[in-house]
Amino acid sequence: MKNIIAMAVLVLAANAVCAAAPAPGQPALEQLGQATPAVSAPGALPAASGPVKPVKAGRDLTADYQRIYKASDRLMAGNEKTELRKYKVLLVAGFLSNNATAPASFLGFEIRKATYFQTQIKILEALGVDYALAPIESEQTPEYNAGIVGHEIAISKKPVIILCHSKGGLDTLAALIKYRGLRSKVRGVVTIQTPYFGSPVADYVLGHRALTQISSLVLEANSGTIASLRSLETGVRQNYYDSNKAAIEEIEAEIPMISFASWEESPRYPAAAEPFREAISKAMGGLKSDGYVPLASAVLPGTDYILAKELGHLETVIGNSLPAFTNTLLLMITAGGR
Repeated sequence: MKNIIAMAVLVLAANAVCAAAPAPGQPALEQLGQATPAVSAPGALPAASGPVKPVKAGRDLTADYQRIYKASDRLMAGNEKTELRKYKVLLVAGFLSNNATAPASFLGFEIRKATYFQTQIKILEALGVDYALAPIESEQTPEYNAGIVGHEIAISKKPVIILCHSKGGLDTLAALIKYRGLRSKVRGVVTIQTPYFGSPVADYVLGHRALTQISSLVLEANSGTIASLRSLETGVRQNYYDSNKAAIEEIEAEIPMISFASWEESPRYPAAAEPFREAISKAMGGLKSDGYVPLASAVLPGTDYILAKELGHLETVIGNSLPAFTNTLLLMITAGGR
């Protein structure tokens, strides 16, 4: 029963849940996949037709994403693979992810397989790249998890590349703001569908007393707090950005960052979530979104960005989540430069 309620909260709360010079010997971003004509990759949108532009524009890397995606298998070899092995990839998962990042067992029998970030983990293992799944408390606030993310950066013997999904991007941003001395250990950050400016779905849930009470019970049952959901409100996120704008701009100047944002014309949800489709649609108010996070919310002003169409919020990290997608982002963050 708790899992059913958790799924409801996962949906209603939006499951909501990072560019320095190229390293020596590395090709510039523009050279990766250049021999391959630009084609439409799954989840790609031609750069010229993007419906949103960041307030402070970074580079629109959508066309590069399309080109590199097509050649990602060929490109993830030789020098690129050797370069990537110089770093440790830190995976930071999103809201309510603790139930999906590790298998569950009962009396010695596995009753649930891990699903979150499993494609990313398989790719990194096949490439021989060091990685770690940050042991965050996904039902806690970004400020709470900042210490955990910071600790993982601090103990790494290698510089880190941080790959984060949804609220994991907020946890990572909080860590980089709080622990300024650790930024030199970060080679780059890629945030995938992170609600930098919140989610209207969180607003909707917290605007209804019954839903707030249910959410609180579920979060507390998972060692969390309703404050984690409140941290995803649009007003809270806007205030956070305004209050930390100078620090965020410092981070962007020091660390290569890519914001990956996507939307679906008709968002797809798990079967258990279908009863909430109308409520979610009402909460979004017609905004283009990946089903949980509005497109514009997922782009941190000042970062380079990718805008992708017809790619849902969970497709990027759950199950067989497009291997070429992960290879492309890893290639782009190691080769990209301002």
